[in-house]
Amino acid sequence: MSNISVDVLKKLLADTFSLYLKTLNYHWNVRKTVDFFEIHTLLEKQYEELAEALDLLAERIAIAGDYAPATYSEYQKLTSIKDGDCKKTAIEMVTELGKDHLEIYKFIEENQSKVDFTTNDVLGDRAREHTKAAWMLNAFLEKK
Repeated sequence: MSNISVDVLKKLLADTFSLYLKTLNYHWNVRKTVDFFEIHTLLEKQYEELAEALDLLAERIAIAGDYAPATYSEYQKLTSIKDGDCKKTAIEMVTELGKDHLEIYKFIEENQSKVDFTTNDVLGDRAREHTKAAWMLNAFLEKK
């Protein structure tokens, strides 16, 4: 596996972890909305899926013979996902998470042709999951 593939996987791992943490933050802290239960449940499903993705990405890096980044300082250097503000409104939280999923999708799209065949397959799976998550979040916003 090429160094480019590993670098892409490491950034994707950092972005996924940052989005996982942000989704968990918003799941725990969403307040003052009649849609509390719906948002709370949707975010729980999404952070659980992201947790599974973290393991998959870290294992793919290990298969390449490298070490997966696993500290906050490493993630801060690699991620483009901004921290979440738990004092935002529920609508702001959902909107922001949808944009974050699409940002990760865009990173995948820009890098898919640069990686080896098996990593490309992993990226394709991740792209599908991020577009699905963004679609679900945006579907919630459309009813508002």
